[in-house]
Amino acid sequence: GKGVGRALVVGATGQTGSEVVRQLLEERGRCTAVVAYGNSRRPHYDGPNSELLEPRQAKLEELATSRSAELSGFDTLFIHVGTQKRKAGLEGQRKLEFDDTLAVATAAKAGGCKQCHIVTSQGASASSSFQYMQTKG
Repeated sequence: GKGVGRALVVGATGQTGSEVVRQLLEERGRCTAVVAYGNSRRPHYDGPNSELLEPRQAKLEELATSRSAELSGFDTLFIHVGTQKRKAGLEGQRKLEFDDTLAVATAAKAGGCKQCHIVTSQGASASSSFQYMQTKG
């Protein structure tokens, strides 16, 4: 596949997020670097090309607000939106998560990011471009 350049992965510690990190790093040449944020801890990866990984920790809401400056300078964003079962019933929680996701994508785009992939627990990318997010606005 085509390279994704400098990749940013948000929500990298869950099963889906860590799978994204693994796929990006496992095949040499797919990316030049991966900065991966875990929600409550730094992501762990010990497979091939692990020297390209910079693990960080930040909650989605922090990246959407006080730490949005860290989202600058990437080519591709993979953001894992995980609505945990126990929270999924709360409408406010879902809206908050969507708003934060949108804010993170917007900040990354403002910082020069060209592609945004929304990754759900099904693994499918709901969107492969910013146009999708703009129409949802």
